[in-house]
Amino acid sequence: RDQPRSRGLGDVYKRQVFLWEIADKLGVSEPTLNRWLRKEMPDSQKAKFYSAIEQVKLEHQAETAND
Repeated sequence: RDQPRSRGLGDVYKRQVFLWEIADKLGVSEPTLNRWLRKEMPDSQKAKFYSAIEQVKLEHQAETAND
């Protein structure tokens, strides 16, 4: 493939965040998020994507702290 892909997927796996969780935060379906990840996202969309990852990550940490 010659088209650049969004590099966010590696970050998702490293942080153990599920794509459906990110999609939920962004208000889109998981298939839509998967389509976004096929190509390089615009910077504004990428910022929202990474923000959603951080939000989910913080939620996971809060859940762990409450256990």
